This record gives sequence, C-alpha cells and structure tokens, in this order.
Amino acid sequence: MKKSEKQILDEVEKTLGSMSNIPILNENPFFYTRLKTAIENERFRRDETDSKSILLKPALLILIAIINIITAVYYFGTSSSSNNADEILINSLKQEYSASQNINYLL
Repeated sequence: MKKSEKQILDEVEKTLGSMSNIPILNENPFFYTRLKTAIENERFRRDETDSKSILLKPALLILIAIINIITAVYYFGTSSSSNNADEILINSLKQEYSASQNINYLL
C-alpha cells in the first residue's frame, strides 16, 4: 500500500515538473490583427445571413400555415363523405344480419 502511494506521489511530481519545462512560444506580431479581421468578417457574414433569414422565416411560416389550412379543409371535407359511406355500410350489415336472424334453423 505504501509503495502504490509513493508511486502516485512520484507521478504527480513528474507531471508538475513537466509543466514548468514547457517552452514559451512567441506569437506572430500580426496575430491579433488577423484575429480581429477574422472576427469582423464573421460578423459581416452573420449580418448578411440575418438579413436573408428576416425574409425567409416569415415566408416559411406562411407556407406551413397554408399547408396546414389546406390539409384541414381536405381532411374535414372528405370525412363527411366517408361518414356517409360508413353509415351506409353499417345499415346494410344490419339489414343483412337481421334478415338472417329470422330464419329458424330447427325446421
């Protein structure tokens, strides 16, 4: 148990020691200028897409609303005719089974 604790402490010391040996990197003198330019270009690109989305989002919303209205009209328009067909089928089945019920099978 003591041996594994010592190994753990040794590994921790090695890790901490390796952090102090990292060489310091020199940055490019134009790094901040390039970074600032990249950020500004991204803002310009984002503003451009926002202007397009201002037109596209309402158009998409209107299109979806129109599709929903057409679907609702079609659904409710055809459901009344299918209800009539269902009623006709049920009535014909009632008549058929009521007629066959009158037959006396014991004769």
